[in-house]
Amino acid sequence: MIIYGKHPISVALSKGRKVSAFYALKGFDDPSIQPWFARVPVTWQDKPIHQEMFGKETQGIAAEVEDYVLKSLDEIQSTPLRVALLDGITDPHNFGAIIRSAEAFGLSALIIRKDRSVSITPAVVKASAGAIETVDIVQVTNIHQTILTLQKRNIFVYGLDGDGAVPLETLASSGPMAIVLGAEGDGLSALVKKTCDGLIRIPMTGQIESLNVSVAAAIAFHEMQKGR
Repeated sequence: MIIYGKHPISVALSKGRKVSAFYALKGFDDPSIQPWFARVPVTWQDKPIHQEMFGKETQGIAAEVEDYVLKSLDEIQSTPLRVALLDGITDPHNFGAIIRSAEAFGLSALIIRKDRSVSITPAVVKASAGAIETVDIVQVTNIHQTILTLQKRNIFVYGLDGDGAVPLETLASSGPMAIVLGAEGDGLSALVKKTCDGLIRIPMTGQIESLNVSVAAAIAFHEMQKGR
């Protein structure tokens, strides 16, 4: 796949991701990436051609890299298990920001659904600022069934909802846990709400009714970290 941006590419290289080709603006020079040009083929491009191929957000560099491998739920073995399930997140910038927060606060994995959900794209990799290199992503067919599977493993599953009865501080537990984040605009589906062990809310004193899902995720992940 193609990824772009100085920092995401630099992190990918430092983590050993295989690169088969570079596409760089003429005159591009970055000390963390430039040495690789002697080992990997590079296509030097004028700005109009580069932007036509990759858009305007590349910072002058794009790379063709090996695909990111999705994990299975059984492969996530960290203790205590701390995961977040994304119930229909569709915006790549939100997904990338959530990955970045998951890495910052030490989550075990992020779980996304296969259909009607964002996948790993160049925009997601860029928005994650390289964090995708160290965060495990699990893809499942059905979020509801995955919640049931986690519950059978004695993992408490909480849904983050503006109307939740319990304040977020309840998450400060030492045991395994999962939190479900709803889709932009629609929030959690009715079935997911019903299946969760409880619904939690972020206490707010301002006049806005809700937060962007990636901001809410960062706050929730910080709380999840407290019990580790």
